[in-house]
Amino acid sequence: MPQELSLPEQLVALTGIHLSGLAAYIQVNPSTLSRFISNTRTLPAPALIQMAELLTTVNGLPVPEPQPLSAEEQSELQKIAANCHIKREKLEMQLADMQRKYAQGQRMLQLLPSLEAKPENASEKRQRWLAEQRYRAEERMAANGLVQQKILTVSINLLKQEAAAYLAI
Repeated sequence: MPQELSLPEQLVALTGIHLSGLAAYIQVNPSTLSRFISNTRTLPAPALIQMAELLTTVNGLPVPEPQPLSAEEQSELQKIAANCHIKREKLEMQLADMQRKYAQGQRMLQLLPSLEAKPENASEKRQRWLAEQRYRAEERMAANGLVQQKILTVSINLLKQEAAAYLAI
């Protein structure tokens, strides 16, 4: 169950005024107000009355309607969304490249046993070449692994959502 806000905290939440500003308005020391919030001190009656009157006034004000964005603000948001789109496209190309390299590594590892079994590949030179190809295939798969691909996929999806959010405002 959420804890109920104290009177000063309600005023801060509704107006954005800092506690130090509220303390100045009700003419008390900021530390006194902090101790009042933490329930270790009381406030003078005039200060409580001023806060209550302020809260009543704030609660009586109409809720402000959000102002429509200016053309400049809309343009700025569209630029940010376009930037997200460009970043996403770059990541998609990087992901496609990673997937291609990973698949190449897999194919090479699948191919190697049949190459190693051929009698003509029994020479020391061919065996070194095959070992090198195995090493490169394993390195390629490690550098372009499924975890890295998943991370890129998540980043791509976040950029899609971010761009959509900027355009929806």
